[in-house]
Amino acid sequence: MPGSTLDSLNIFVSQWNTQRNVPYNVQQVLVNPGP
Repeated sequence: MPGSTLDSLNIFVSQWNTQRNVPYNVQQVLVNPGP
């Protein structure tokens, strides 16, 4: 994600379960947030 650094890494995790036909799911994860 733009603006991410190793000290404050923003990533998006997405999933789609086609076997169960459940809706698309996107989650934002913040790794190593600063103080």
